[in-house]
Amino acid sequence: CHFLKRRSVDLYIVDTSTIAESPTPQTELSEQLQELAASDVVSGEGNDAADPTKPHKCPHCGKVYRFLTFLRTHMRTHTGERPFECSVCAKNFVSKCNLKVHMRIHTEEKPYRCTVCDRGFKYDNSLKAHMNTHLEEKPFKCSLCPKEFSTDHLLKLHMKTHTGDRAFVCSYCSKAFTQKSILRIHMRTHTGEKPYKCSVCDKDFIVKSHLTQHMITHTGERPFRCPICDKAIIDRARLRQHMTYHTGVTPFKCTVCGKGFGTQSNLTIHMRIHSEKKPYSCLICAKAFKYDNSLKAHMKTHTGERPFRCSVCSRGFTEKSKVNQHMRIHTRQQSFSCPVCAKSYIQKSRFDIHMKTHSQ
Repeated sequence: CHFLKRRSVDLYIVDTSTIAESPTPQTELSEQLQELAASDVVSGEGNDAADPTKPHKCPHCGKVYRFLTFLRTHMRTHTGERPFECSVCAKNFVSKCNLKVHMRIHTEEKPYRCTVCDRGFKYDNSLKAHMNTHLEEKPFKCSLCPKEFSTDHLLKLHMKTHTGDRAFVCSYCSKAFTQKSILRIHMRTHTGEKPYKCSVCDKDFIVKSHLTQHMITHTGERPFRCPICDKAIIDRARLRQHMTYHTGVTPFKCTVCGKGFGTQSNLTIHMRIHSEKKPYSCLICAKAFKYDNSLKAHMKTHTGERPFRCSVCSRGFTEKSKVNQHMRIHTRQQSFSCPVCAKSYIQKSRFDIHMKTHSQ
């Protein structure tokens, strides 16, 4: 990234005729920044030569920098100066670097590419997060539950679910959250902001993951294929789970009922049957669920999304299973018949309720 050199000095010159006898903190900061820019020109340090023995210290907050240009950029956080303006949305930034990163919002530029699957990303931290999906090894283990993580950072975030550390509080409803990013998402339920828009149907979403999940209804994309039956799968985790149906290997045994599972994650999910643990919480209303697919189905009550439609009456549903259940109304199919009185039911849940009337 390039920083302003000699010609930047003019930006910091203060009109002394407007300065009062007792200068304000803002004026003092401007003068300090002017002196920094001037000293850069006079001393010939504009070449950004590093001087580890004489670090450049911010006179306002004490932060130290190896390069004078970095200090000058930092000083703008105190003065409020943002000389670099976006030509598209007019947003201003303290450095040319920040403006360059911001411009990717308006373009399709994705300079950071995954070396494994060649997927492109706009930001380096997005690529770093994505690379974890390729890591089979998860060396960071939670000491309180069987969960494992690929990075120490993810483990630390997870540990807050055990400690109850919720430092970020909503100013509207006083709900507390473990992460600032989750609070920011929650705040959109109060402001009505839905920044993620579907390019196909213009539907808006509060979080990007909801948009990504919604896009599958348009694209039908399933990039992972089973090498045995060629079935297409949405993600790598579901592919691993699917593979256990072919191998029949179930090394992970439930200590309560003895049932075997192909993966540790499936055993962990199963163990919730024997406990009251509900680790999946809705970011919007804080309702908790035992399973992630239950949370996903619940989230559609907030988004209003009903991607599964009846081919007869076009009624929309949040889940495919509910469409299949609804179709029995049109086909008159009644799958569950009572062996005692021969009464039939479309739904198993209602059939089970009916059977209890005979056992009373």
